[in-house]
Amino acid sequence: MLNAWLMSAVLWGAMIAWLGVGITPYLVIQAVVGFSLLEVVKHMEHYGMVR
Repeated sequence: MLNAWLMSAVLWGAMIAWLGVGITPYLVIQAVVGFSLLEVVKHMEHYGMVR
């Protein structure tokens, strides 16, 4: 788990170093979309479309 967090932090740091702090809102939006998709898939796997 810590390895995944560290890899994400390194990726974010590299993107900010390369493209500047203006990329931060896009990184946050991407993180929210990714987390939301993960939660939707998890919900569909556990409960299905009809309960």
